[in-house]
Amino acid sequence: MTHFSVEPFDAIILAGGASSRLGYPKALLDWNGIPLWKHIVREVAAVAEKVNIVGFPEPFQTPDLAIARFIDDPLRAGPLAGLAIGLRHISSDKVFVMACDMPFVRREAIIELIQNSKNADVVIPRTPDGVHPLFAVYSRDCLTAVEAALARNERRMRLFHSGLRVCELTISEDNPTWKNVLTNINTPAELSEVIGDNACIQLNTPALLPLP
Repeated sequence: MTHFSVEPFDAIILAGGASSRLGYPKALLDWNGIPLWKHIVREVAAVAEKVNIVGFPEPFQTPDLAIARFIDDPLRAGPLAGLAIGLRHISSDKVFVMACDMPFVRREAIIELIQNSKNADVVIPRTPDGVHPLFAVYSRDCLTAVEAALARNERRMRLFHSGLRVCELTISEDNPTWKNVLTNINTPAELSEVIGDNACIQLNTPALLPLP
């Protein structure tokens, strides 16, 4: 982990989605020679104390738990339920949360969110496209509100914010730290757009490469 001027924090990577629109588990896409989830873990682990992966496909887990801890999500009830599971397992006051389909994650963007979280329960980036709750910082104090939303059968990521301190971090289109960071992959068309000059293909048999 690289040390920045922030309090230590954990991270949660949400990997329990069905990937129905893509037709293939997003976490297992090959990104420049390694599974996408490992590429993401390496970047996040550069700044986070511990990385927790919620809902990762069990057959492809690796024993390398020094860098990433796998947490089961048996119900696969969506990202809000995954967030609740992750919040029950973290040890830090603040936690960085992201989806497993965002290949351009950058540690500097994560740190910027954390640096704005001192007086907030939620720090969420806002772009001209709207807010991005699946690349955000949450406090452990959010757990009660998240569980209450789930009890009401709410599944949308923003419906638990009432009563919490929310900081929306405005991201300009020309901000180099955030270039492509919030790009995610949901469909084959989006995958084709993201590939560009990057080597991103499906892995028929995911390579379980050791993380350094």
